[in-house]
Amino acid sequence: LFYLMDSAEEAGCEVIIVDRPNPIGDTVEGNLTVEKYKDTLLTGFGYPIRHGMTLGELALMYKATRGLDLSLKVLPMEGYTRDMLFCDTGLPFIPPTPNVPSPDTFMYFALTGLLQSSNLSLGGGTSFPFRFVGHKDMSSDEFAEYLSRAELSDVSFLPYTCNSASRWEPENVQVTNGVIAYFHDLRAARPIRAQLYLFDAIARLYPNVIDLEWKPSWARRRMGTDDIYMLIERGESVLSLLDKWERDSQKFREMREEFLIYK
Repeated sequence: LFYLMDSAEEAGCEVIIVDRPNPIGDTVEGNLTVEKYKDTLLTGFGYPIRHGMTLGELALMYKATRGLDLSLKVLPMEGYTRDMLFCDTGLPFIPPTPNVPSPDTFMYFALTGLLQSSNLSLGGGTSFPFRFVGHKDMSSDEFAEYLSRAELSDVSFLPYTCNSASRWEPENVQVTNGVIAYFHDLRAARPIRAQLYLFDAIARLYPNVIDLEWKPSWARRRMGTDDIYMLIERGESVLSLLDKWERDSQKFREMREEFLIYK
């Protein structure tokens, strides 16, 4: 969409957006992108990982942020309110990819998406993509037990073993040990927060097994920050980022306010 808007400005074309729901609702979670990772395919113009906006709202904010000289029209949805998840809309769901078989997969993608740049398996080729995190040299019980100490109220991590492959070696299917996630209530789910707990567990338990920089050129772009890697390299907990990321989220809630179409 952003590339389209940039090209439309250059060509002098009007852009008309038929708006669509944000499948994981209005909640904002995550860090603001640092300057050097802005303007990429993965981090847009600096919004958090979970921005809580519709496509049309993002377009309005992008136009203003970039100062585009562009005729932009957003056709709003009828009957849509900010608190809706996709399952609340009553609309039929058409999977955009085999790895997103149902609307709730988007929430699990928010939980594990940053780990795509590692050599971990995220359940690719299974019936539960992005709900699983594992590696052949992990212990399912040890991983699940460590995560249970966090006492996260919105999600449980259960020990699980399956045949799976990493994103970057899809042909190498093998027995993989790890955990499968279960959100108790999608509306209360805080996947970005839980993802930091996953990073913490992996860095603490399997520093010599997991290559978190499997695809470093993409990894840090996905995160929009170097903070996670810097803390892991220093042997410090990434959980120290929780408060900072919440402050970033609050700042973005205020930044986006004037561009919200739905109440």
